[in-house]
Amino acid sequence: MKKSLFLFICLFSANTIVFSQVKVATKAELPTALNGVFSTEQAGTVTEIYANHCAACHGRDLRGSEGGTALVGERFLTKWKNKTLRELYVYTKTTMPKTQP
Repeated sequence: MKKSLFLFICLFSANTIVFSQVKVATKAELPTALNGVFSTEQAGTVTEIYANHCAACHGRDLRGSEGGTALVGERFLTKWKNKTLRELYVYTKTTMPKTQP
């Protein structure tokens, strides 16, 4: 599960999600942060971007630092497990990185 979550976060960090291709009927049918909807190949393309733009605050291992919260673990899962990918994407897109959202 940690690998899937890491891959998920990497993709959001790189702003590579295209929501126009997601067919949605209701909020209940939208993917959540726990669904693992990305391939390993997709996630691999953003590893360097995460390292250059996100790791300073969120840590190389996603466990956070003084500059940013952890992107793994119970606190993160509790906050995002019932939210949609779009909600996480919009939050990330509009607030990250802190110096240049």
